[in-house]
Formats: sequence, C-alpha cells, structure tokens
Amino acid sequence: MALPANDLDYSTLEVDVRAQNLNNYPEVAIPRDPEVNPQPYVRENFPESLQPLAYEEVKSDAIADKAPVVAEPTLCGLSRKTFWIMLAATIAMMIGVVVGVTAGMLISRSTNGEESRGTTEPAATSNDTSLSPGSGLAATNFTDGLGNENYIVFYQLSNKAIYMSAWNSSHQLWVISPVVDGTGKNGVSLDDVLDGTSIGLDIYRLSDSDRNMHLYWLSPAGLIKSLILKAISTNEPTTVDDWEIPPANNKNVASTGSSLVSYGKQCESNSCPNWTYFFWQAEDSTLGGAELSLPTTEVWKGLPFDKTAYPPLTPDTSMSLSYTLSTNGTSSIDIFYRSNSGSLAMVSFDGDETFWGDNIPRDVSVNTSIVAFGMGWDKGPLDSPVVIQVLTVDQEAANGVQLTYYRDSWNRLPAEVTDLSDCTAIGSMAVNRAQRLYCLVEAGTGVELVEWEWKGDPQGNEMTFLSWARVGAVDTTVV
Repeated sequence: MALPANDLDYSTLEVDVRAQNLNNYPEVAIPRDPEVNPQPYVRENFPESLQPLAYEEVKSDAIADKAPVVAEPTLCGLSRKTFWIMLAATIAMMIGVVVGVTAGMLISRSTNGEESRGTTEPAATSNDTSLSPGSGLAATNFTDGLGNENYIVFYQLSNKAIYMSAWNSSHQLWVISPVVDGTGKNGVSLDDVLDGTSIGLDIYRLSDSDRNMHLYWLSPAGLIKSLILKAISTNEPTTVDDWEIPPANNKNVASTGSSLVSYGKQCESNSCPNWTYFFWQAEDSTLGGAELSLPTTEVWKGLPFDKTAYPPLTPDTSMSLSYTLSTNGTSSIDIFYRSNSGSLAMVSFDGDETFWGDNIPRDVSVNTSIVAFGMGWDKGPLDSPVVIQVLTVDQEAANGVQLTYYRDSWNRLPAEVTDLSDCTAIGSMAVNRAQRLYCLVEAGTGVELVEWEWKGDPQGNEMTFLSWARVGAVDTTVV
C-alpha cells in the first residue's frame, strides 16, 4: 500500500542481537667437526667424559721429533668455544619464537571476540574494513522536498569503525560514508567504540530540505556516545568531519549489553510526537530515556519513567521502536523488548508524561532479536488502519523469523516468515517505516547486508503479512 509521504519517515534499530598449534621448536643442527667428533650428532648422545692422556715411552733422541699433542677439551663433541656459541644462539632463537607465538595468541583472542561486552579495556583494532559478522544495524528513511525516497542504514566494520550507506530514489545508487573511523577532527577514537555495539539513530525534520540526524553507540565502558549530522546528503559521501559531538555525548551510562533506540519527529503537523526521544537500558536494567525538545540548542532532559507502568526488562534484551500516527487522538512511541517473564513486551509513551505497557502473546528467549515497524493512522481513514508488525528471531527456538502483529488487537502467526529465512543464521536486523528490512546474510567466508521490501496488504488477510521480496545487497565496500 502506498503510504502518505509523511508516513514514510521512521527510524529504528536492532542489535543484535551481537590456538595456534605450536609446532615443535626447530631443532638446532650442530655441525660435525670430523677431527673432533667424527660421528654425526645424535639427539640421544650424552656428553662424553674426557679420558686421561696416555703417554708412550720414547727414546730421548725422538722427543724432539715426536712431542705429545694435547687434545682440546670438548662438550657434546664440540670444542668448548663452539658449544657455548651454539647454545647462546639456540636460546636466543627459542626466546624469539615464544614471544612471537604469545603475541599471536593474544591478537587472535582479541579479534575472535573473547573480550567481554562492557569491559573498560578497548579491543584490539585491526585494519579489516569488511562488514563485521557481529555488527548491529540501524535504519531510517525520509521523503525529501523533491519527493525522492531516501533510505539510510548504519553498520559496523570488523575494525570497529561505523559506516553508513545511503540510497536516493533519484539516482538509485548506494553512497557509502564513514561516520566513526578514528580519523576525524572531532577526536572520536575507535577505542571509544564497543565491538558489536548497538546503534541508535533518528532524524528530526526542521523543514522539507533541512534535517538533523543523531547517531548513538556504546563505548567499551558502557558510556553512551553521540554524534549529530546537520547536513544530510544521500547523493554524495559525507566525511567524518561533517559530524559534530553534541552535549548528549557521554551524558548517560547504559548496561553492558544495552540496546539503543531513538525517535525524531518527521511529521509536518502534530500527527506524531513532537520532539526527539532516546531510550536505553540503564545499569539496573530499567528503561532510561531522554528528551530533546529544543533541537537547535541540543538541550536534553531526562524522562521520569514510572517503573510500575510497564513489564520489567530482561537484562541485555534486544529493543526496537515504532510509532503510531494520529489525526484525532494520541500518537504514541512504542518500544518492544523481552520482559523478565519471558514474553514479548511493550512500553508506550505519549511524548508527554504518560507511560503504559503490555505483555504480547509471544514467548521469546533471552537472545531473541526484535525489530518492529508501523503503518496507518489512529482514527484516520478507513483505508489506512493502524498495523504494527514485530519480527523476532529466536536462536534457541530455531524456528526462523516469527511475526507478531497488531490490527485491532495483538495476534501471532504460527507460520515462519520463510521469505526472510536467510536472516535467521545471524539474526541481526533493522527495519524502517518505509517497510524496508535490512539483515546480515552469510556470504562465502564473510557476510553481506541485504535489503528486503514488504509486499503484504495491511487490510487483507493476515497471511499476506508474511510476504517479503529480496531487493538486493546493500553496497558496504570501503575503498
């Protein structure tokens, strides 16, 4: 269904979801001296003892012609000087091998993800600019003043850098831009980026041609980092120096495995919540939130959530965000997560002071990945009903991508979303309000980022909700 232009703007995110065999040290080959040690060196030989010299009785007139020759003492069949030189060389070589192997094991351990999430020690940074198999994803979209559709997706590389790929319907090419790569004038280091971090993303509409975009991620210590881009381009690459550090940076601390989700106003009127809102899981696993009501001054204030108004969160749960448009009612922001009871849960916020929550008829495991998107209008036209879809990948259940949806009430479909079966192996997904889904897919020895388009009918049979078409791979090649 073609949606109104101002109904296509949305941001959300999802995480994730997220020995060397020491060859025998080389044997030292000790050279054979035919005069001193006529037999080749054998590993089992032990040092021989020196026997006393035997002197032959000779006549005095032969002494001048046959003086006794005294043999030089040996060790292991070698002269003492040769033995000590060879021993010193062997020890130096063995020390070098041990140091090299130890360094290699430490590097391997770091790059294989043995560093725990939330540690204060930064992971080793490599030069690998391929897409990380443990990358979190975030996606957003907007319709610009020329009527062009714009899709933006963020991801992490194996060297911990964060990049974005942007697509504009006017030229239909993916434009790749660095966001955090440690080279910017703003001083953001790759040591400030958690390997496998969740990524939060929102766009705030100032006018048809002017928007701010906020990015959020976690440091290894759990600090919430932030950047803002005030000149969004989907036609040509931006640079890391185009991003600025806002006051929200380093202001809050999240739990070690927190998801990050955010919302920015994209509506021309009051049909959606008015400001920018950012949510995370606090260190005590409750929901943390902040509001930016003055986008031009970046003045953030905390949101006083009533912890009794919604089901408690499971520690390190995946989270996703959707919102509902309204023409004559209360628009809302909806955050989905796993509750302590093991069920899919929701907390809603009206953009003011009211919070409410609900359990949804779907049990999920701790490591379930969750993404959600909405469409339609509350109390709006009959041909545009409110529909919210929540897609989950439960690695424990091993039942593929599952769908739970709202249309008049919450329901679940028992069938797997087979069109998205390629997304199940890794489970890292993101979706925008334009009904485009992005997920990591295994490809050869690495992964690729693939885009999908929803083909269902919001007014039709709910089985059409399972229909997705593969659009193609998103270009993430860093040159």
